[in-house]
Amino acid sequence: MRRGGFTLLELSIVLIIIGLILAVVIRGAVLRKSAKIDATVSSFQINYNSCEAYFNLYRSYPGDLDGDGKIESDGITELESKGFTVKKTNPYGGGFSILWQNYLSDSGNYIITTNIPPDVDSLIDQKIDDGDISTGRYRRFGGNSVLRI
Repeated sequence: MRRGGFTLLELSIVLIIIGLILAVVIRGAVLRKSAKIDATVSSFQINYNSCEAYFNLYRSYPGDLDGDGKIESDGITELESKGFTVKKTNPYGGGFSILWQNYLSDSGNYIITTNIPPDVDSLIDQKIDDGDISTGRYRRFGGNSVLRI
């Protein structure tokens, strides 16, 4: 007598196929997250390198209106107007700016961006700086992620 239903072999094959599909989907999500982190690091580096190139050419920072070394006006706009390569947004939808700021009594010129998730900030810090988001050149202050120039 023949019963209707699936054999153990058929069920095993279906489970293996489902497992493979899940592995591909999960791996794709990990790759997308890694690509966004790498793109954010690249954006910081492009903006930083453009600031340094601008300084080497003009002997002042972009947006330093009075020559005191403090960037009072957004440096991204100045860099762009002089033909330097800049990244205006990060992959998480936040914008970049370059300004003089005082973060926890650490005054200086910073490349600033927003909308980077806190868990991602620590991974970016590992690639750019010392791996500790509370120390070094790359830090998080409130909702801002900043890189000191």
